[in-house]
Amino acid sequence: MPNILIVEDESIVAWDIKEALEQLGHTVLASVATDTEAVQMAATIKPDLVLMDIQLQGQMAGIRAAQEIYSRFSIPIVYLTAHSDGPTLEQAAVTNPYGYLVKPFQKQQLDTTVRVALRQHQLAREEIENQSILSDTLTSIGDAVIATDRRGRVTLINPTAERITGWTKQDALGKPIDQVLSLVCESNREPIENPGLQTMRLGYPLSFIDGCLLQARDGSEKVIGDTVAPIVDRDGDIVGSVMVFQDKTAFQLAQNELHGHARDLEGFQLHLISQLQQKTAQHDRAVACLEVLNRILDRARAVASETEILDIILHELGEVFEADYSWAALHDEKHGTSMITSEYINPERSNDYPSALGTEVDLKRYRYFYSRLIQKESWINPSSAMLPRPYRFARSPAQQILVCPIVAFPNNSFPGEARTIGEIGLLTTFKAAWSLPQTVLVSRITSYGIQLFRRKNHSNRDVTNALVYLNQLRDDFISSASEELLFPLINIRQATGVLHELVRFLGEDLTETGSFQARIVRQTLSEYLNVFQEEWQKEFDSIDRLLSFKALQAWFQDDEGLED
Repeated sequence: MPNILIVEDESIVAWDIKEALEQLGHTVLASVATDTEAVQMAATIKPDLVLMDIQLQGQMAGIRAAQEIYSRFSIPIVYLTAHSDGPTLEQAAVTNPYGYLVKPFQKQQLDTTVRVALRQHQLAREEIENQSILSDTLTSIGDAVIATDRRGRVTLINPTAERITGWTKQDALGKPIDQVLSLVCESNREPIENPGLQTMRLGYPLSFIDGCLLQARDGSEKVIGDTVAPIVDRDGDIVGSVMVFQDKTAFQLAQNELHGHARDLEGFQLHLISQLQQKTAQHDRAVACLEVLNRILDRARAVASETEILDIILHELGEVFEADYSWAALHDEKHGTSMITSEYINPERSNDYPSALGTEVDLKRYRYFYSRLIQKESWINPSSAMLPRPYRFARSPAQQILVCPIVAFPNNSFPGEARTIGEIGLLTTFKAAWSLPQTVLVSRITSYGIQLFRRKNHSNRDVTNALVYLNQLRDDFISSASEELLFPLINIRQATGVLHELVRFLGEDLTETGSFQARIVRQTLSEYLNVFQEEWQKEFDSIDRLLSFKALQAWFQDDEGLED
């Protein structure tokens, strides 16, 4: 049980507190009446907690004693006071106490305050120990480490980074990172955007570019490289960056023989990998759009209103794309407004996005925003100033917003008379960037859902025209989705062929040297080739499944939904 020191100049009160603590199972080591005795006794017996009367002998001596005890021995203090007025508590707060007890107090209140204070002190000590371990770890590792806050100011620099940059910890802390880590390109001497600032702007980890020269504080230049990543808190907000790098000057000199080949190859590989990742993400979204449309068409038979079909569409798109928030609004041409009629809020972000159902927007007031949608074009990440007020979300750099037109055709009209009847919006976080073909797919999914509902509920005299039109929709969607997927497929196949040629050329050129570096280069190339081949096959298989499209075709051929 914890050991407690009582500092109270009223003997009866001190006795009452001692008796109450012992009944609660705590141990009272001593009880003293003056600030001097309190400091001396704390130094001697080292209690786990001190209950300190703020006013000893009519003065604020308890505050001075508490401050000295905590600063010298790190013993937590809980104040006892008969005064809860602002000035008294304000003076006591300067010493960072772990709690207050205003006399008179109950036994249970005393027990709770003591236990909470001890727990808080334990957590504080554990945090200090963890910080100490982290500091020792960063001091011990061979790589240089620099961390920044969200403003790009240095918050941490380890000894290796001090040695490489020439900046001491005392001088570097609080300085802008691009001042402590001043970088230029080795080839053209142009300044390089600081990777710490760049990774916070882009929202994902990066590598230092090749030929990155650090201009140290003493004027010397060193080749450095490695990785940098954003620091993300529990809420997903970027609150800083951390850079881990090495002085690669000696290594760079040792690799001069292969420098030309390696530099060109690395640039090509990085570009190819980035392209592959981007196209793969776009491919996944296109396939997801197909699956969403298939489910919507399957459920469209039972819906009773346009609002219901929009709810289904938003729910499907919101879940597939892991949207934070999505909405659909329909236009009222008579009154010149657009009203949010349906929405989807991610259950994990429900506190961030209150419902906006029923909110109206004046079309004329945001003429420029709506003119683009009326022309059947989409918005990708428009500026907040461009958006109507209900759509101005507090977006982080990692969030993307997409707004697409909902297009429909009047009854008894041809596809050429299509017009925009509303908009659908998606707000996502940490997802691949939207492409224009993908916006077309999202717009068409919503438009098809609305149009199919209207055709399903139309009269028998339009059955034949409706069937023809629905088949046109099917062909249109397949053509669009196929084009979206075939382009990355062709790119990957061409890139694979080029890479094969590089392997053959570099293999012949480097095999003669028999060097360890040559074997590493060939091994790396072979690994990348295997990845590209696997991704190419995945793309091919997905397209094969897409173009069969049996479920969607069956729905279009089934005219049951078009009968009265």
